[in-house]
Amino acid sequence: MLVVTAGTEGAWLDLPGAGRWHVDAPELVDGVPTIGAGDAYAGLLLDAIARGVEPLAAARDAARGVADLLAKRRLG
Repeated sequence: MLVVTAGTEGAWLDLPGAGRWHVDAPELVDGVPTIGAGDAYAGLLLDAIARGVEPLAAARDAARGVADLLAKRRLG
């Protein structure tokens, strides 16, 4: 599996034997630093896959998780 993140444009997954998929990024809060967002996305994605979650569902969940993390930065 190859994953390429594209910031606010989401991410692309290339799944062997299953094609290429685009995962939209949830709407982000303006004015929040996104430093580390890609690392957080990778960690959440890999954790979900290690727990047996299907890669496309894991990618969508990771995107929501990063959006939640960034929203908390705004509130923090």
